[in-house]
Parts: sequence; C-alpha cells; structure tokens
Amino acid sequence: MNLCRYTAFIILYPIGALYGEMFAMYLSLDSIKKKDLYANSFKWLPFDYHSFVVGLMLVYPFLWLVLYLHMFRQRKSKLSKRGSSGNRRKPKRVD
Repeated sequence: MNLCRYTAFIILYPIGALYGEMFAMYLSLDSIKKKDLYANSFKWLPFDYHSFVVGLMLVYPFLWLVLYLHMFRQRKSKLSKRGSSGNRRKPKRVD
C-alpha cells in the first residue's frame, strides 16, 4: 500500500497542482478584474488582487517544484524503510 501511496503522487500531483489549480486561477482572472474583487478591503494599500493572482501564477511553478521534490525525498525515505524490518524498533544493545 505504501508503494502505491508514494508512487501515485508522481502523476497525480502535477495534474492537480499545475493543470487544476493554475488553470482555475487563469479562468478566474476575468471575473476578478470585472468584479474588482477585494478593492474595498485594501483601500489603504496599493493592492490589486488581479495583479496578485497574476504574480502568484508566475511564481507558482517554482514554489510547486520545491514541494514536489520534497515529496520525492519523503518517498525515498518511506520506501527505503520498507525493505528493512519495517517500522519496528531494533532492541537496544546492552554492553
């Protein structure tokens, strides 16, 4: 079960993150611009939510890559334990 869990993300995570989340952000850009979302909430700041989402879309792949590579490190760690004695602790040696 661990093998399936720590291997399925290789295909599913990019589909969900890049194509799902970024595509949803892209589709919402027109609506954000038309409705001028969060304009009244940040009157005292030079803040435009549309620009924020566009900026987020530009840096998102780089931030996502950090998380994706972390998942590979977790996969390696968890699957390497599988070949050993599992999650059981080894008894302490008394000298």
